[in-house]
Amino acid sequence: MQKRGKTALTLVGFAVMLAALLALMAGVGAKKDGFDIDEFFTYGLANSYHQPFLNAETGRWISGKAFSDYLTASGHAHEYLNVYENQIADVHPPLYYLFVHAACSVFRDPPFTKWTGIGLNLFFFSLTQLGLLLLSARLLSDGERLTLTPAALLPGLLYGLSAGAASSVVFIRMYAMMTMWAVWLALALAVLWVGGQTVWRMRALAAVLIAGFLTQYYFVVLACMLCGAYFFARLARREFAAAGRFALWCFFALALAVGLFPWCLNHIFGGYRGKGAMESAAALRLSDMCRWFKILWQTLDAQQFGGLLLALVCVGAALAFWPLKKAGQGLLRGAGLSAAALLACVAYVLVIAVVSPYKVDRYIFCVYPLATVALFMLFARGGCRFGSRRGSACLLACAVLAACGARVNRGQQVHYLYPGDSAYLAACEENAALPCVVLGTNDMTQNTLELAAFDRVFLLDADDAQGVAPALEALGEEPDGFILFERYHDEANIETVLRTTGLECAERLFEHQYQVYWVH
Repeated sequence: MQKRGKTALTLVGFAVMLAALLALMAGVGAKKDGFDIDEFFTYGLANSYHQPFLNAETGRWISGKAFSDYLTASGHAHEYLNVYENQIADVHPPLYYLFVHAACSVFRDPPFTKWTGIGLNLFFFSLTQLGLLLLSARLLSDGERLTLTPAALLPGLLYGLSAGAASSVVFIRMYAMMTMWAVWLALALAVLWVGGQTVWRMRALAAVLIAGFLTQYYFVVLACMLCGAYFFARLARREFAAAGRFALWCFFALALAVGLFPWCLNHIFGGYRGKGAMESAAALRLSDMCRWFKILWQTLDAQQFGGLLLALVCVGAALAFWPLKKAGQGLLRGAGLSAAALLACVAYVLVIAVVSPYKVDRYIFCVYPLATVALFMLFARGGCRFGSRRGSACLLACAVLAACGARVNRGQQVHYLYPGDSAYLAACEENAALPCVVLGTNDMTQNTLELAAFDRVFLLDADDAQGVAPALEALGEEPDGFILFERYHDEANIETVLRTTGLECAERLFEHQYQVYWVH
């Protein structure tokens, strides 16, 4: 009865905690005012019909609706084969985009909104929290039987209150989904280690590996680190048959993932991202690797641990493992698994530092919850070893990491909010009745919403300023002026436009990749 009471209390606490965290994340999401170009690619690749990338024909007038249609599923909802085909032309696997298309197909009113992507990420965040609850409970349980206690809620709470978690939710890309699979992979490995390799558990492991691979190729790097730690731990215990079966299941999952999306081989080995990663690794210098690793390590440290990560690792390891002669038959299981997870996270960050095109937080979001639960377990198990009761030890761990969280909230801002970007769209909407001419059609994706606001848009190459006057004449009317998007900030283009159109003034409205003018 006492265990049932604790389980019920834990589940109620989890529901309350999750509701509070989701409300907090929704509040942060409400502040999102603009989009990264990759977020437009998310919507476009998921929803655009037979047009993976925005590519409008130059030399003719088109409706701004052509740009908004790129982002929405209106008229072609639930076309999942189209999403799969779009991803063949991209550099990422299709699973996340299939989910985005499903969400956009169900919620088509309004046709484009940030809440479709943020809402989907909140769903993944909820499953991440559930995975953290089960993982923490598994590590805190002494026997094979899983015991849910309120202490298992703490790692999820500490992770959910961080700037890194909020950044992963408001960034409308596949990284919140990848983070979810990372947590569930760690849970699957912990269950296999404690409970044994039953067929159904191995099938669950394979399912997570396949889903993670089809979400982001970098997941394979993390899976290699975590699964490698498990494999060598089995070998160290001379459990060769178990290690062999585990390896076979992992290779089976990899082969099945490749079979489900064979174009991944071209993405990884032939695409520009894959070639860039291999060239970066081939030309690697130790100084570059150390510098890049330091950037990502400091990013993880600042967004999740307030700059105290190294100190926390040292103190937590000392509490859990020193002195060894007091460890009895061996290191405590939870602390040992946590230490292995921390080493896997460090190895992942090191590899990503080398192969990633940019040294930014999005590529390492997946290790934030793993590092949090691992450090929590080191402190909790360390406290238990030195005579503290289980609850007191967990509260100690929570207090230490919560202090770090307070430092995070004071010193870190949530990324990917782009405050102020809505002013650009508002300026375009105010002038929507005027013709719009775009000089330089490269990288239009970043300005998709702005161009979608206009009734009429004419696209020209960057060096074709002479074509603006004929384009306006083709309208068969004499507008009071027009809006000009000029991509490369070339003043000679503006002078040519004024001279050939006979207009007198080019008043700059704003700069957002393009210089945007009201020419009148």
